[in-house]
Amino acid sequence: MIENNDLYERAWEFFLISLHEFIERDRDLIQTAVSERSLCARLMLSMEMLKRHYGFDPYVVDVEYNRIGQGDVKRLHADGGGITADLVMHRRTFTDNLIALEMKWFSQTRDYERKKAADYERLSTFTRRDGGDGSLPRGYVLGLHVEVRRHEGIMCIERFHEGMYDEGLVLTDF
Repeated sequence: MIENNDLYERAWEFFLISLHEFIERDRDLIQTAVSERSLCARLMLSMEMLKRHYGFDPYVVDVEYNRIGQGDVKRLHADGGGITADLVMHRRTFTDNLIALEMKWFSQTRDYERKKAADYERLSTFTRRDGGDGSLPRGYVLGLHVEVRRHEGIMCIERFHEGMYDEGLVLTDF
């Protein structure tokens, strides 16, 4: 269980409201199957507009941000390559991390399952609290995997915290 459950629940509520705002504003964009990066950039705008209402003013929302603090590259493993999430909500010059999100268009391919498993590993890493060697991105309060199923008109959202899968939710009618 998360020590600061209030922050976790506030971050979750904030994300859901931001996602609904994004869907309402950019439904046409979602339906045209643009890149995940484009979707994340538009979701970022909703999050930036709503963050003050939830007391998240000190945080910024970045797409594909790959730095820690003053510029060290985030790494999945101490000896591995760089790591990014599709979207993060954090404080850039601190290790105060709130949300890490991976977004994927659903596909029925073997490659998709491999990529989804890699996303889960990243979200598990991002939401762990153990510090490692300082180059590992840790301590995100909420990890999210968003799977867009355009032809079905649904989004499957799965939550992670403290390195573990938490639960899923399906949003319909976008």
